[in-house]
Amino acid sequence: MQDKAQFVICKASAGSGKTYTLVREYLRLAFDVPEAEWPHQFRRILAITFTNKAANEMKERVLTCLDGMSQHGTETAMGADLARMLGWTDSRIRMAAATVHAAILHGYSDFAVSTIDRFMSRIVHTFARDLHLPVGFEVVTDGSQLLDVSVDTLLDLAGQPGEQDLSDILCDFIANKMEDGKSNLFEKKGLGGKHSIDGSIRELAKALFQEDVPGYLNRLSHLGMHDFRELNRTYRAENARLEQRVAGEAREVLRLCAERGLTGEMFYYGNSGVYSYFARCAAGQLVWPAPGRVVDFFSGGKRAGSKCPVDAAAAIDDIYPRMESAYRHIDAWLEVELPRYNTRKELLRHLFPLALLGRIAQLVEQQYGEQEVIHISEFNKQIFNVVQNEPMPFVYERIGSRYRYYLIDEFQDTSRMQWQNLLPLVSNSVSAGGFALVVGDAKQAIYRFRQGDVEQFVALPHVDNAVHGALLEHPGVAETRRLERNYRSAATVVRFNNDFYRWLAAEHLCGNEMLHSIFIGGDAGHPDLWQEPVRDGGFVSMDFWKSAGRDGGEVDKMWRRVYDIIRRQVDEMGYRLSEITVLARDKKTLNAVAAYLSSSADGRTPVPMVSEESFLLRNSTAVMLLRAALLWVADEHDRVAALQVLEYMHRLGLLEGDYAAAVIERGLVHLSDILSAAGYDIPRDMLCDLPLYECCEALVRALRLHEIETGYIISMLGRVQEYGRRHRNHIGEFVEWFDRQNFSLSTPDVLDSVHLSTIHKAKGLESPVIIYVIPPHRAPQQSLWVELGEHLDELSLPVSPVTVVKESTPLLYGAQLQQESSRRQIDDVDLLYVATTRPCDKLYVLSVMRERNAGEGYAEWLYAYVRREPPAEPSLVWHHVDDGDGECFSCGADTAVERRDTAAGALQRRTVRPTLHFVPWEEKVVVAMPPSDETGLRDDPRHYGLAMHEILSQLMDDSDVEQAVGLYCMRRQAPEGWRDRLCRQIRMLFERPESVCFFDHRHTVRNECELMCDGQVLRPDRVLFLPQEVWIVDFKTGEPEHGHYVQVEAYKQALAAMGYDSVRGFLLYTQTADVTEV
Repeated sequence: MQDKAQFVICKASAGSGKTYTLVREYLRLAFDVPEAEWPHQFRRILAITFTNKAANEMKERVLTCLDGMSQHGTETAMGADLARMLGWTDSRIRMAAATVHAAILHGYSDFAVSTIDRFMSRIVHTFARDLHLPVGFEVVTDGSQLLDVSVDTLLDLAGQPGEQDLSDILCDFIANKMEDGKSNLFEKKGLGGKHSIDGSIRELAKALFQEDVPGYLNRLSHLGMHDFRELNRTYRAENARLEQRVAGEAREVLRLCAERGLTGEMFYYGNSGVYSYFARCAAGQLVWPAPGRVVDFFSGGKRAGSKCPVDAAAAIDDIYPRMESAYRHIDAWLEVELPRYNTRKELLRHLFPLALLGRIAQLVEQQYGEQEVIHISEFNKQIFNVVQNEPMPFVYERIGSRYRYYLIDEFQDTSRMQWQNLLPLVSNSVSAGGFALVVGDAKQAIYRFRQGDVEQFVALPHVDNAVHGALLEHPGVAETRRLERNYRSAATVVRFNNDFYRWLAAEHLCGNEMLHSIFIGGDAGHPDLWQEPVRDGGFVSMDFWKSAGRDGGEVDKMWRRVYDIIRRQVDEMGYRLSEITVLARDKKTLNAVAAYLSSSADGRTPVPMVSEESFLLRNSTAVMLLRAALLWVADEHDRVAALQVLEYMHRLGLLEGDYAAAVIERGLVHLSDILSAAGYDIPRDMLCDLPLYECCEALVRALRLHEIETGYIISMLGRVQEYGRRHRNHIGEFVEWFDRQNFSLSTPDVLDSVHLSTIHKAKGLESPVIIYVIPPHRAPQQSLWVELGEHLDELSLPVSPVTVVKESTPLLYGAQLQQESSRRQIDDVDLLYVATTRPCDKLYVLSVMRERNAGEGYAEWLYAYVRREPPAEPSLVWHHVDDGDGECFSCGADTAVERRDTAAGALQRRTVRPTLHFVPWEEKVVVAMPPSDETGLRDDPRHYGLAMHEILSQLMDDSDVEQAVGLYCMRRQAPEGWRDRLCRQIRMLFERPESVCFFDHRHTVRNECELMCDGQVLRPDRVLFLPQEVWIVDFKTGEPEHGHYVQVEAYKQALAAMGYDSVRGFLLYTQTADVTEV
């Protein structure tokens, strides 16, 4: 049964079964074909998710559902749903599920459930030449090393001949930072020396990996370092002229006042009135519009204060005409010039960072070429530059014939560039009778800082692309569906969210049109946000404290309330600690919560907790001991590292007595001697010669760390291995790299501890009890890029980053700021929505309201909602308690949980202690080799030929022969005599001139590389990239056949279609060493 609509937009609110819907749609597409196609249909479906975790979850759900349906058919919920949709019987569901399940397991590499970055990576790798990328480039996901090298190079260039402008810019950049002492555009507070000059520049450079920043920088590429310095001088001079004009008028008024003996107290409103206004203007402060008291003064209001002497009042009247003239001039000048003045002032803060960012971008680009690497953020840009103006871009021609069905998850967090890159595939599929489903929830769009664009989801099926989007808007092609049932939260929680967000979007923040579109939609009587609860019960509680200023004690009361809620839910209501989650907007708040809950002050029992911060590797003493030991191995004279080794070993109980203190008192002796006397044999000289990973493993064994904090040590060794795959084995560089990261230990879900999480990390999470804490906080300074094209003649900048300021500040780009303000308001509401839709049973919101005149935030919205007249929805009966310390509003029943523990459930909650085993290196080689379907080889020609073929496909040049043959024979348990025989035969190939050229180390070689042509995956044995042509070599062990020629010809056509002009194909027959060109 094929959907009538070929492009389906599914709006899935929180808890509505989004993942279930995606899996069901995947299985429907896999089943809804003739029986003969069941084993193949899954290869035509591509599912795109937002994270690796989501991709793995969907794969697991698909396989679990298939396995369940193959055994239980329509007894499963998924089987019953699919049987109803397809009109099938139970037996047919079982048969289809078993067939598809087996097909996926046998062809798992074709099971296409992937993140968009991984999918784009495949495309970029396949068409590297067409995209002008080096063949065999390496993908870099962590850009820190690229930035480190680029920033170091930038600083090294300072002071060099021909780099005077760069040196001056760096000096100006440092001077500006020292002058204002504030963070500018790309800076963030944190650890790791980010406020040093190189740390500040590194923070600045991280913007290069944002999706849109390189495009902005490209529009500024015509400006050199010297141009930015000239703009700096021009802006400052123009602003100084306006300041001087205004100050001149104001000083004249102050001079007249001084001549007449007039002081600020003599004027009406005293020192806060008109006299203060002119004093501020004289000091260079440009005030517009003028305060209401000043306007009243020059609009017929009182002039002299009540205690002003008569003669002074007369003097005020005498100079009033000159004062009014000055005021009118200043007001007129500022009305016209202040937007330009403020704009120039804001641009001045970002000129030097922009200049440096442009230069760092050039250095990063240079590294791409020199190191043959590309950052993962480049994938979408590379594709985007190709696909925009072609009806069916060449990079998709073969991909498009492979996939006919597309499922895209979390569409609200998809960036504009990502969607534009997927659009040709979706459009082509729909036009060819395929199907596409996009699933998302605009109310949960919380990743705009990663370029997620919710507005394109709201606009669907309209697409801002004339080439690829027109088809999706045709009548009958697209259909919008809503998942309205909430399977997660109990009824009271669902109804609270329904009512609160309807009120917030439709009444309280009704001026925000996009917010209204997202939450209300076109039917105010049936808002898009509305959900029908499936479960009864539920409880919502909101606590409010009014801020009494800094150190008012309200935050401590809130932490105490968090503790009391946890204790009550565990001790009286029967919940486990692991069923309670504390949410906050930022890590700083979570750290404060953790500090309170972990304290035993006031007789409290500390609460066990898990969080991302609590499992950082750098918080593990064992890991830090390993780090210090590595530094000591690298430099035995490193006193700090040696003392750290002793201190950490003492903390872990590995050394009795405080050796570190004793060494400090008596002077440092050799660490090896101290450890040897304590029974630890650490042969430093030998460790220095080992590769990095083996060195770490040897230290773990020598220090006996494999039995201490084992999970942390395993994770640390994994990071060492990850580093070793991409970098050279240098201990100092590894430690620098490790110190810049925030690696965490993966925590098991079975730990019975309260979970602490930020809202962004909690997306997709659910918990029986949610405690959301909202302390008073000042919004962090944020920034955005603005278009300045309308003012290019006077500013000479087409675009620039600026800091977001109050909308009332006059600026040339004020309309853009107003639009950004509306978007940020949506971001805030979406974050709140994600937080309040996580609970299954109970929601607690604890908040401290802001001080007066600090604007509205979450606490003010919630307080206004619960106190509004008329009251909330009748089904929500709020109980109000005001104890003089704070106010609490609650609705629903705070009931105990029904606990039905089983032996299986108790077993599942046990924590499995990780173990770490070490094996000799020879066995590691065996483990590291790819798995094989045969463990042994028979002594016959067929198996011998297969062995020859497999070894040749792994060789890079003649230096690998003995090692490759030896490892193969050991792993596959080759018959006696094969090793020498294989070595002799392969050496013979290297001695013959017609075949040795295929193993020349000077050429770039790719063995068993994957090519894609007309939807088929091709894998030639060997591809060599020469300066002027490409060679394909296929190894054959038997007699020549016509099919061999056809196979190599297909490889040639695939490479030719990828843009390689000269492609030659060869067959190498290993038994005879004959070479035939195809």
